[in-house]
Amino acid sequence: MGTLKALGAPLAPVADAVTARIARLACPGGGYTYREPEDAADALSTAAAVALVRPRGPHPTGCAGLRAANCPTRAA
Repeated sequence: MGTLKALGAPLAPVADAVTARIARLACPGGGYTYREPEDAADALSTAAAVALVRPRGPHPTGCAGLRAANCPTRAA
């Protein structure tokens, strides 16, 4: 929807379908998944496990790689 809006395209023709799809991706306990909720347990449990793991120390490069990847104005 954001891309269509940014391009100035009409949203009405797809709004109901997008709303219905997003509603189908809602998880019973809250939140959303990119898969059908009944097929998302593996991804959700993996994400939860990763979120609970405490790092042993800082990554040697910190977040420099992430900052560079998320900075569209960075010179190549």
